[in-house]
Amino acid sequence: MKKKVLVAVCLLMVFCLLPVQGLALRVGVIARVTSPGTLNVRMGPGTDYGVVGIVKPGYIYVYLGTENGWNHIVYENGITGYISGNKSALEIGLVPDEYSCDMFAEAYVRITHTATLNIRSGPGKEYPVIAIANPQDAYPYMGPANGWYAVQLDDGQIGYVAANRSEVEMWGVYDDEGTFHYITLPELQALYMQ
Repeated sequence: MKKKVLVAVCLLMVFCLLPVQGLALRVGVIARVTSPGTLNVRMGPGTDYGVVGIVKPGYIYVYLGTENGWNHIVYENGITGYISGNKSALEIGLVPDEYSCDMFAEAYVRITHTATLNIRSGPGKEYPVIAIANPQDAYPYMGPANGWYAVQLDDGQIGYVAANRSEVEMWGVYDDEGTFHYITLPELQALYMQ
């Protein structure tokens, strides 16, 4: 497994030499929570460190590295923490500019909830509602945010939708010549995680 992740990261680094295309979303590495229940996010790589918060199964986070078998992630509001490497999996995903290379991608979030869905000003139910989404609406995807997806609204604002009520659909990526290629996120992950 470690060799596969190393190969994927090396391949990703090769693609990081591609020219800037000017989009907000790029290809990067994410950590997906695979634990069957909630999982503690710790201040350091081990159970001796204090708890910063908790994460839920299936949530994805920007990956920063691995230390002593613990995955270092961007947890919430720029706070970083560590989750057990045994209870999370690394994948190629879509992340904000500052956590990636220069391989640009285009993707959107489609609302899969069967009723209207609140779009909030932050990644949580405690944030105010700034817009309402209808089933099957789609918004440009801006990255993962503690179990929520950041999306760009028509007026340029960034809003947040619950990840369990929506899904990321990728349009494709730009190659080194600036040509756009249609590719789905699972296809991209399969390409890099072989």
